[in-house]
Amino acid sequence: IDPLSLFDKDEHLFNLNDFYYEVCVKVIEVCRQTKDKNGGVLSFDELEKGFFKGLKVEMSDLEKSIDMLKTLDGGFEIFEIRGKKFLRSVPNELTNDHTKILEICSILGYGSISLLRANLGWTVIRSRAVLIEMVANGLLWIDEQADAETLYWDPSWMVRSL
Repeated sequence: IDPLSLFDKDEHLFNLNDFYYEVCVKVIEVCRQTKDKNGGVLSFDELEKGFFKGLKVEMSDLEKSIDMLKTLDGGFEIFEIRGKKFLRSVPNELTNDHTKILEICSILGYGSISLLRANLGWTVIRSRAVLIEMVANGLLWIDEQADAETLYWDPSWMVRSL
């Protein structure tokens, strides 16, 4: 039995904080189950509709629970890309460079050195260094089968498109 299905926040049958603790546990479980598929970055839409569907958990409940998880120092953080909220569940901090690459990947699903050079004016060395770092952290996957150049795919984009 999923403990969250027992809670009704409006009737307060349980301590309301227990509800948020249960949401925290479920968020951690989801992040651990999906890390290999999404690199530790999960959209709130996917989190809410895919894993909390049918439960009385709202977006604000997810945000409050994730805020509670920050005290664990596990790397849980909410960030936005193009107006959409995402949850990062890996302890590596996302730099501005990482966020810009994820922004590009949110449009096409992938990034490349030439895309970064054309859209951000980055040098080849900077582009390659940040992309390789993101691959090492599991945030991007390498596709060396592309015709022109190596592509770096956002695994969470591929999961969304299935």
